[in-house]
Amino acid sequence: MKLMHLSDLHIGRRFAGVSLIDDQRHILSQALSAAEREKPDAVLLAGDIYDKPVPSAEAVSLLDDFLTRLSALCPRVFVISGNHDSAERIAFGGRLLDRSGVYVSPVYDGKLRRETVEDEFGPVEIWMLPFIKAAHVRSIDETVEADDITGAVRKALEMAEDPADPSGRTRRVLIAHQYVTGAERSESEETPIGGLDGVESTVFDGFDYVALGHLHRRQRAGSDRIHYSGSPIAYSFAEAGDRKCLLMVEIDGEGNARVREEPLLPLHEMRILQGSFDELMSAAHGEEARQREAYIRAELSDEEYIPDGIQRLRTVYPNILELSYPRIAAAAAAGPEEGEAAAFSSPIEYVEEFFRTMRGREMTGAQRELTREAIRQIWEEEA
Repeated sequence: MKLMHLSDLHIGRRFAGVSLIDDQRHILSQALSAAEREKPDAVLLAGDIYDKPVPSAEAVSLLDDFLTRLSALCPRVFVISGNHDSAERIAFGGRLLDRSGVYVSPVYDGKLRRETVEDEFGPVEIWMLPFIKAAHVRSIDETVEADDITGAVRKALEMAEDPADPSGRTRRVLIAHQYVTGAERSESEETPIGGLDGVESTVFDGFDYVALGHLHRRQRAGSDRIHYSGSPIAYSFAEAGDRKCLLMVEIDGEGNARVREEPLLPLHEMRILQGSFDELMSAAHGEEARQREAYIRAELSDEEYIPDGIQRLRTVYPNILELSYPRIAAAAAAGPEEGEAAAFSSPIEYVEEFFRTMRGREMTGAQRELTREAIRQIWEEEA
């Protein structure tokens, strides 16, 4: 049985105010090429299909095109909802989609959708567990503790067990969207307060392969059978340099899973550049166009702010998104020396300094003008 595992598409996402829809279209075309080349028996999409519960029209259009083309290449596509999705919207039209071989997870109601796929060795059960919280399961079974997500997931899986196959002799695959305790997060994911969302990997012991979504870094999660494919593109500068891929999984007749990575190459890389303003400006002329056109975060070593720094850098790095001054920020955090105080000639400079410290970049012209107008109005009201 050959499976293709992909997750955390986050279709419709914006980053630093920039739409990533073209980047996502580019990467999904590579997933389609992989499906055409590898001819998997099924594709597993492990949640966070959209970036928002109410996706934009262009996000819906892109997913519609992707699923239409994918279902023509692969006989079965399984889709579950993640924490960014509306479970109801993902489930909409499910019975119609079944006819095209696209199976979507219903809204969780105490039951899990299970489908059987046959290969030369016999049946493989595909279990679909959409993103759940302990409260979802507790509303059905009050024995589940409100803060015990491990117990909740275990109970959800137990309630879906087939009495006719209690030993789990049938090969089984689970698609889920949860955080497994000990796995590595990145800053582009939602992080609940208190760490109460961690599921122990042992709850998945009855499965031959677990296709996880939720975390954006490609990684194993406590077992060779449990894998995050990671997001197909980087969604934060913390992921700059991370390898992005989809997973091809082959399960033999004994239930042993062999996992192989298929690299995905972004339309725009995420890069963090460090150095002085002059060094970055000079270095750009020796770089390839692909590197200059990456999404850039510049960390300047200069000890004074560069007037219109981000606009000037943008003349050679057209997709620069963030600019920071680590040395200046560190000095500001340390506070002024005794007897020394910051001197500004006008209120707007106070606001500009606060903005630089908090956001790590210069205000735009529009933001500066809006601030000036707000200050003027305040002064007029106090006069």
